[in-house]
Amino acid sequence: MTYTVIPFQYRSSSNDKYPGAIYFPGELWPKDIALISECCEGPSMLFVPDQIDVDSSGQPLHDESWWHELFLESAYTVDERPTFSPDITVTGTSIEVLRERFKEVAKSGWHPDL
Repeated sequence: MTYTVIPFQYRSSSNDKYPGAIYFPGELWPKDIALISECCEGPSMLFVPDQIDVDSSGQPLHDESWWHELFLESAYTVDERPTFSPDITVTGTSIEVLRERFKEVAKSGWHPDL
């Protein structure tokens, strides 16, 4: 079975970086990339993982936001269920669920101050 992995990261104001990844069975198609891109905030492809039921990869300090950068252009496929090093948070879902979550949150608004 093929799995798609989409990397993301939390970057603190002091430029500390905490990687994460979303994975799901199947492939990411151009229509999926376009829809998710439209739902993210700004050219940096910002999103708030908790709002789409994805574990966040960083622990913001009290004065920071929950924005994470999504790296759709770096998505890749693997032939087996992915395994990651302990410092990477992953979430298994489906592309259909992921698309719907992004659409719902984009419609209601991102809340990086959660």
